[in-house]
Amino acid sequence: MPSVDTPVPVGAFALLLVAFAVKHLAADFFLQTNWMAQGKERASAWAGPLCAHTGLHGFGTLLIALAVEPALW
Repeated sequence: MPSVDTPVPVGAFALLLVAFAVKHLAADFFLQTNWMAQGKERASAWAGPLCAHTGLHGFGTLLIALAVEPALW
């Protein structure tokens, strides 16, 4: 286990931060459908659109994780 004093490669961390920001932008604005966006706000029958939206975020996170560490597959 790394100690608390282990240095973090700042360049790699910054690249990962940018990757997650781009993923979030894509999932929340470019790939989210009207059905997802409006469905999450309904008083009932909101679970389907919410699950689809979170699945989109999860898939993007999986792609980033596999790009960083393919052995996770």
